[in-house]
Amino acid sequence: MMSRSTDFGFSPGEIGRDDSVGIFTLIIRMTRIVMSVNRPAWILPLALSALFFLCSCAPSAYFLKPEERLSQDEMLTQLNLIVNRYTSIRGLASGSFTISGKWRSTDQVVLANHPDSLRLEVLGLFGTPALLAASNGVDATVLLPGEGRAIVGPAGPGFLRGTLKLPLSTREVLSILLVRPDIIAWSEVEARYPENRTSRLVLGAGRSVQEFDFDENHELVQVRSYADDVLLKTVRYSRYVNGYPEKMELHIPARSVVVKLEFSDVEYNVEHKEGIFKLIPPSGYMIEHAHVGIR
Repeated sequence: MMSRSTDFGFSPGEIGRDDSVGIFTLIIRMTRIVMSVNRPAWILPLALSALFFLCSCAPSAYFLKPEERLSQDEMLTQLNLIVNRYTSIRGLASGSFTISGKWRSTDQVVLANHPDSLRLEVLGLFGTPALLAASNGVDATVLLPGEGRAIVGPAGPGFLRGTLKLPLSTREVLSILLVRPDIIAWSEVEARYPENRTSRLVLGAGRSVQEFDFDENHELVQVRSYADDVLLKTVRYSRYVNGYPEKMELHIPARSVVVKLEFSDVEYNVEHKEGIFKLIPPSGYMIEHAHVGIR
């Protein structure tokens, strides 16, 4: 179907969104219209001023030139640097969790150590701990101070399901917190350049594909994992401060999981105190034993 023309001599479709060329075309044609009709002497300068003002307000997209983006080899090198950059963190984070349509938010102290140690202190009113959970890769303990109850058992994939109701293993969470994505044993590699400021590294291994997006500062801003062309997981990083991303997002479409974390105070590559990832239930606590990992 052809576009309907207007009395201005051009069709609406000729003016593209975010298209400065379309704006300049509009200025030229409107100027011709104003000059071709009877008008008071003050109309022309007023019309031109208005049109040039509109032009100055028009948004313009900023794109990196191809030569300013990372090459395939540069992205591989940068990815290797990033996944070995952090071994531990300690910080305060605000988090929101949406799981199967149910939303909740928490503030927590997060301590993590590569490859398998994690401690969470979920804060309640007035900053007092409402839940403490720790796993050192061997043992896992959950303390519920308000109930005077403790759950102890071997570390397992159910540790976070029993604490934050997250369908994730401790290693998966650590890979996100420490910006250490698990890279597939790839046999194919490709560099792509989306129509924005990112450089994309695509790794393939049979039916599995991973995409790594880097921004103009060469920082990792997104990781996407696919199997058989189905998106499994997306991790996003933003607000880098001194090389560490203070904002993180996790999306797992098949499980309707969305997790957002925002650190307000974080230290990385710190030396944790010995024994910090092993909790001892206080005297008087009722102890429950989990025999196949914390559920």
